[in-house]
Parts: sequence; C-alpha cells; structure tokens
Amino acid sequence: EIVTAIKAYRAAAPGTAKEFPLALTDLMRDPRMLVDKSYLSNLPIDPITQKQEWGVVRNKDNQVIGVHSLSDESPTLFATLFWFRSGKRYSDWKFVAE
Repeated sequence: EIVTAIKAYRAAAPGTAKEFPLALTDLMRDPRMLVDKSYLSNLPIDPITQKQEWGVVRNKDNQVIGVHSLSDESPTLFATLFWFRSGKRYSDWKFVAE
C-alpha cells in the first residue's frame, strides 16, 4: 500500500521532474499541490510490529523510495515463502517503488 502511494506521488509530480516524497507524511498531504491531495489517508500499521512506524529506504537524493519493517524478529518459513523474500530479520525486507 505504501509503495503504491509512493508511485502515485511520483506520477502526480507537476512538470517533468518526477520526484519521490521527502517524508512518509508527504503521502498523506502532498506539499507540492495547491489543493489538498493525498495518496494515503494514514500510514498503514506494520503487520509485524503492530505500529505505524516504518523504516525508510532513501535514494541518493534523500527521497523516500520505499519502506521496511523495524522488527528484528526472524521471519517464519511461511512468511519467507509467501513473500518470496530472504533475510535474517523482517527489517531486511525492503519494499521499494521502482
């Protein structure tokens, strides 16, 4: 859901410079627009930590391009197979807009 919102934010950028948000809060109120525009009504809850806090993945321009869980727990085998991800901790799983 957050990655989809990041992609929508980038696609809605005015002009030719397709930038990513500078903060996750920009997804709830786009500061570039003259009228209120949002891509998320609120930040989703991390299903692992049960909190609205996320780790942020940034590009070289310090823009938000993705998120990851803040959990240091080890993924279950089912979770690893379901999400087709590897890593020793849930926080190793990066969900990035491409």
